[in-house]
Amino acid sequence: MPKIRVNGTELYYEDTGGSSKETIFFSAGVFGSSRIFDDQIGALSGRYRCVVYDHRGQGESEITQSGYDMETLSEDAAFLIQALDCAPVHFVGLSMGGFVGLRLGSRRQNLLKSLILLNSSSDMEIEQIANHYKSIDRTLKWFGSKRAASQIASVLFGKSFLNNPIHKSRLEEAEKMFGIAQRDGTRRLITSVCERRSVYEEINRITVPVLVVAGDEDVLIPLEQTKRIHHQIADSKYVLLDQTGHYSVIEKPDTISNLIQVFLNGLRQFQS
Repeated sequence: MPKIRVNGTELYYEDTGGSSKETIFFSAGVFGSSRIFDDQIGALSGRYRCVVYDHRGQGESEITQSGYDMETLSEDAAFLIQALDCAPVHFVGLSMGGFVGLRLGSRRQNLLKSLILLNSSSDMEIEQIANHYKSIDRTLKWFGSKRAASQIASVLFGKSFLNNPIHKSRLEEAEKMFGIAQRDGTRRLITSVCERRSVYEEINRITVPVLVVAGDEDVLIPLEQTKRIHHQIADSKYVLLDQTGHYSVIEKPDTISNLIQVFLNGLRQFQS
């Protein structure tokens, strides 16, 4: 299991290799781990070098006592990109991973070739959404990750996914992943998500190509927040997915892989 010490923590990562290829760098949300991107890496690794990692406190990475604020998590990602010598990267961030990507885009733009934001926001958390996280945090605190797994799934996935029996096995696999998550690390990440500050006023600095993807059944990221990103970043692209919740990479893996591929193909055609 490859791990590397950067920015005061030891991060787990996976790298499909191929230094001659352009790199897609995947950054996950709070819940689960880097495993949420398995389908996208499987679809894209033949053409791109794919790097995925666990945030501190998540998956196989170290559970530190501090450093869970979005600014430090963003520096973790920046140091990792530099340590693996893969800059500039096509940065794909889901939810919290998108919070990281937006900060890199406005502050460390030399590390990015493009930015793909999946179900993410540039705003501070609103009370209604924070209450979902705080409820999960209480379950984690008193009963642990396994008991919290179904509660996590109920807010991460859209009603269309949850209510369709064809997705039963995929839902069960996701709940298994949520059920083995590091409790203390996840709780610290939840606190950081709820307490993050807005970066809306600075993201208009971003000049790399940006794709914003939203889900119409996402209960954790209001659609108006995704549209604000799109309107604030010049020339960004916006895609709204029907019958899709917060963890779109699991609900519609092929659709997300295709969106990434089409977006990157368009950049290549433009550059050529």
